[in-house]
Amino acid sequence: MGSCRCKMCGGHIHYEADASVATCEFCGTEQTIVKTDDTKKVNLFNRANALRRENEFDKAQLTYDNILIDEPNNAEAHWGICLCRYGIQYVDTKEGKKVPMCHRTAIKSIFDDLDYKETIENADVVAKRVYETEAKVIDKIQKDILSISQKEEPYDIFISYKGHDEKNNRTPDFHKAEEIYNELKKNGYRVFFSNVSLKDKDTSVYEPYIFAALMSSKVMLSIGSKKEYYESIWEKNEWYRFLSLMKDDHNKYLIPCYFDMDRNNLPNEFMALQAYDISDNGYLEGLIDRIDKLFSTREKVIIDTEQVVAKEKAVAKMSVENNIGRIGLFVNDGNFMQAYNLAEKVLDTDYTCAMAYYYKMLANHECANDEEFIKKRINLDNDKDYQKALNFADTGLKEKLNSISDRIKAGLIEDEKNKLINNIEKNIKNNKFSDAYNMLNSLDKYEETDSLKLKYKDDIYYSAVEREEKKSYNEAISILSLLGDYKDSLSKIDRMKYILKVEGQCKRCDELSTSIEKRIRRIKETRIYDDETLNNIKKSLEEMKQLELCDYSMERYNTLSSEVKPIFEKRETIKKASKIVVLSLVAVAIVVVIVVFCLWVK
Repeated sequence: MGSCRCKMCGGHIHYEADASVATCEFCGTEQTIVKTDDTKKVNLFNRANALRRENEFDKAQLTYDNILIDEPNNAEAHWGICLCRYGIQYVDTKEGKKVPMCHRTAIKSIFDDLDYKETIENADVVAKRVYETEAKVIDKIQKDILSISQKEEPYDIFISYKGHDEKNNRTPDFHKAEEIYNELKKNGYRVFFSNVSLKDKDTSVYEPYIFAALMSSKVMLSIGSKKEYYESIWEKNEWYRFLSLMKDDHNKYLIPCYFDMDRNNLPNEFMALQAYDISDNGYLEGLIDRIDKLFSTREKVIIDTEQVVAKEKAVAKMSVENNIGRIGLFVNDGNFMQAYNLAEKVLDTDYTCAMAYYYKMLANHECANDEEFIKKRINLDNDKDYQKALNFADTGLKEKLNSISDRIKAGLIEDEKNKLINNIEKNIKNNKFSDAYNMLNSLDKYEETDSLKLKYKDDIYYSAVEREEKKSYNEAISILSLLGDYKDSLSKIDRMKYILKVEGQCKRCDELSTSIEKRIRRIKETRIYDDETLNNIKKSLEEMKQLELCDYSMERYNTLSSEVKPIFEKRETIKKASKIVVLSLVAVAIVVVIVVFCLWVK
């Protein structure tokens, strides 16, 4: 028996030793669990999950990383890192159900995340199902957030600060942030200041707007008067994500703005940055001047490099287009390895090239054209090249790809139909008419199959007729019973049942006739007219009389009745004669007795 803490609510979960999935009795959530007997590792997981529940995503991720040092293929640890990367917190719905909330939106889908892929690769079948279900929910949340964020107007500056202390009072950081916000607004900057920018938003839907602001802002001002304020969950979440964005975008700047504290007490992550002391009263002028320079420098760089970038893009586009043409030739000629490798090179240059993914898909399945690809009935839901080609395709290619998908689906349906048809025909050929008929109803889900159903019903019907002609009535009846009221099946069944009934009675009549004939011969040979034999003959004749007899049987009945009649008459004559003899003997005996008695008296 194993035990761990619930990833969603922290309650105790008890589970079988070999289980990979369990349900928390406190929050009712089905979840994956740690498959280990090592108490130390279980405690590490419990600690990491507790940190993540408290939204300490970075600390939690470090703990998961430590687990992977000893177990690099631990699916649960990879999943934990994935949850931290997307800032997943599980919150209660009105119905009391735990659902994920995302605090760290990313452009990249969770399905493309390396740790998610490691999770799926190393999970067993049961756990994999749970991971995939959760990932689908998180991916939908991500897409919803991205959809909202894309509609937001871009910001110039993001102000990050801790707004309330532990007693829910306004912090000095808030007042500084508000002062800076007002000054920046006067200078024409579009500024994200949560107290204003999120004023009309519910806390549960903050993330899309925070994400949009982080992505679009050129500068972040991280305001703080205490180290613990900088380290508070939500402020750290903002500046940590902005630092991550700066790694890929060198035109983003983070300025730590501190006051009433020593610079050395700033977070370690800020040590390489140019912090700004805002303790003095005249700090605003210097801060605005510094921000103005950052924006003007960037504009100059953009203007200077615009033509160069445009030229590089044009050259790269031409190179990609030329290579795409070569890839197409390789595919058409059946040089799939060369096509695949060149497609990979194109994607290294332009990862959004839909045609490269398209040709890579054909090469990977060794198909020279769409027709060959369609015939292979590839499962496109699991084909990453197809999905990426569709994702980046223009209208024309998208229509082509959707057409391929539709034709494959139609082909799969046609294959299923043909397989069903072959099985029906095989069963009819092998006289398995019941199996064949049961399959006919399955044809209803396919289009234009009414004529086929009639054809196969005809085949079954005429198989029964053939057996009827051969007088195999029971077989014929069994087959026609499947068809119900099809054509004249019911009347044929009734007629054959009647024939079988008559045939049965004729057979019985024949048996009785033979028995009677044997008894008659024995009587004639022995001249013994015993009651038992005669009674048996009488009963047999009476039974024959009750049967529905054919003409021949009726003729035999009449003949036997005629033959038996003199035998019965003779038997009656013998009986009468026997009575007379007996009476005569009795009379003689009486006379003798009387004579003897008289003589004795004398």
